[in-house]
Amino acid sequence: MARLKFVKTISEEIKEQLNQMYASHPNFRVRQRAHAILLSSKGYPIAKLQDIFEVDRDTISIWLDRFERQGIVGLEDMPRSGRTPIYTDEEITLFKELIDKEPRQIKKA
Repeated sequence: MARLKFVKTISEEIKEQLNQMYASHPNFRVRQRAHAILLSSKGYPIAKLQDIFEVDRDTISIWLDRFERQGIVGLEDMPRSGRTPIYTDEEITLFKELIDKEPRQIKKA
């Protein structure tokens, strides 16, 4: 029989942080992981979580392990390889402001 894996008991403070992340974090994957941790703390087994989130069993296990090792920070995306951004954060903010002012003049922005 497969060994059941759950997150250890979590404090009310951590539960509140997870609920806030689940409700309003800008990254969908982080919201999903926070929800999975909350459900695991209520006793949902990995098999049920994998059905709910439609991900591989190993993925759920990794989420639980990262949370156990790193806490809330472990739910964030890890850095990925790839091309460095062309524009700085300041330039992106400026572009967004220009587009908000003139949404029909994107080329001008």
